[in-house]
Amino acid sequence: GDTNLVEEGIDRLPVKEDNEAAVMAFDTLKIKLKLSDGWRRTFPDEKNYTYQHTNLKMARLDRIYVTEELFEEWDIEEPAIKTDHQMVSVQLTCDEAPDTGTGRWSIPEIVIKDKEFVKYALKETHETSKKMEGVQNHRRTEECNPQTLFEEFKEKIRWKARQRQKALLPKINKQIAELEAGREDVLNDVSMNDQTKMFE
Repeated sequence: GDTNLVEEGIDRLPVKEDNEAAVMAFDTLKIKLKLSDGWRRTFPDEKNYTYQHTNLKMARLDRIYVTEELFEEWDIEEPAIKTDHQMVSVQLTCDEAPDTGTGRWSIPEIVIKDKEFVKYALKETHETSKKMEGVQNHRRTEECNPQTLFEEFKEKIRWKARQRQKALLPKINKQIAELEAGREDVLNDVSMNDQTKMFE
């Protein structure tokens, strides 16, 4: 959760210790509940932040506390919605959890906004609409009816969407990875002072 408190100065930029009494009280609660800051346990020396104030001050305010056996794949990443906080995520593990599939596939937003896909989808929509009008004005058959035409239309859209997804996502993922790596290098560069890091 968003605690509005950091336990160590390393979690603020510029480095700053929080109120000692508040930190001690929070630490007592953690000990009682047997909880740990999973991200800090996984990355003991790394600097990363989840909140940036308008005056360029940064802090790792958003944290997830769990019991030790649940530690796996911690991350701080850009959320899908516009907000002044980064998103903290963790993959929880349970030996007794059932196996699950990947879920229902849907067209990614990046494909929906792709000009090539939109042009193709509009063309197929227009052609399918004309075919359906033709079927309604003539005798429908088992091979040619609104249901089969719509199914054919959906298959074409799915095929094109997957084709564009394969072409677009590697480029986007590479750009994101390069930006995240650059940010991480700046935040953990010991040769740079805090003021320079904030402007980088």
